[in-house]
Amino acid sequence: GYLPEVLVNFIALLGWSPGEAREKFTLAELCERFSLERVGRTNARFDREKLLAFNTAALEAATPERKLAGLKDWLSVADPGPLTGQPDAVLARVIECCRGFRVFPDLEYKCGALFVPDEQIRYDEKAVRKVLLKDDGQGRRVLEFLRAVLASAPQWTPTALDELIRGAAEAQGLELGKIAQPLRVAVTGSTISPQISDTLDLLGRERTLARIDRALAHLQTLQ
Repeated sequence: GYLPEVLVNFIALLGWSPGEAREKFTLAELCERFSLERVGRTNARFDREKLLAFNTAALEAATPERKLAGLKDWLSVADPGPLTGQPDAVLARVIECCRGFRVFPDLEYKCGALFVPDEQIRYDEKAVRKVLLKDDGQGRRVLEFLRAVLASAPQWTPTALDELIRGAAEAQGLELGKIAQPLRVAVTGSTISPQISDTLDLLGRERTLARIDRALAHLQTLQ
């Protein structure tokens, strides 16, 4: 799940010192500067957090095209998952929605539920109890209200959905999180996904409404 150029840079620094405080090098720079004379004798320490920091910084600096190529490279060798076989346009949208991800598996962790058949969604019962059943079922009532609002949404874009959800929160006299989290649990089964407007945009109107209906039916079985 790491960019290969980051791994090469990191591994080179495990036993070799460039002789300066700088740590980030391109492959060409490493080939030019590396020498056995500057390889230390002591055992190297593999610092995974430092590697993650290297990769995160490299991803933040990378172009959209480089990130897409890196994701496709990872998908080609990873076990098949929800993102496997998705079109480039969809993968690029996933990357856009998951700003700040550290390694490519983070994308599948955060967005995978959006690309599985609706019937395969499994509800995190802890999230259901905390978000949908708590406060005498406030989350369920929010879902019922949002279902009608979303069904009549004139536009289905991230910007339009964000405005719609914020308006719904204001109409209900609730904080945005009290609206977004019930919706997130209903459509993904958990409290983890991109920003809620991006989540719904990726799902599309039909699947969003179907998943809300499925969640409401699930709640009926818990009463």
